[in-house]
Amino acid sequence: IQTDAAINPGNSGGPLVNAAGQVVGVNTAIIGDAQNIGFSIEIDTVKPLIEAIRNGGGDVRGDQAFLGVNTTDVASESPANRAQFDITVEEGAFVQSIVPDSAADDAGLEPGDVIVSVNGRSTPDSASVGAIVRELQPGDQVTISVLRGGDPVEVTATLGERG
Repeated sequence: IQTDAAINPGNSGGPLVNAAGQVVGVNTAIIGDAQNIGFSIEIDTVKPLIEAIRNGGGDVRGDQAFLGVNTTDVASESPANRAQFDITVEEGAFVQSIVPDSAADDAGLEPGDVIVSVNGRSTPDSASVGAIVRELQPGDQVTISVLRGGDPVEVTATLGERG
């Protein structure tokens, strides 16, 4: 998660909280040269690790599948973005950026795409994409249905490993 919340040196590991007081992430890094640009790990990624530690620890990392997309909820997109990318749906995960050389990049996903399903499962929001990917393993193939400029497009990606 990219945020403009103040993350000072030493705050890594602290919670990222939304306006409703809900923990939505764990602060991890800031960009040194930029003002107020920080990054947090999505809370849904952290929850299984917390449970593993509570249940006796061990190797809590394991192999985690990685798609390589940064997304937001379509519902939160501005009218300008909706017009620019011809977004006519109310649900989905809007692709803001693609991690270079990732599964998403290799599959041909593009910024501006709206992910509407993964492996036939509806993705009404950004969190649902992450939840589906977390159920899978590196090397698994996924079929991703997107809207690109309003047109349906289907791509296949081979998930990488989160490093």
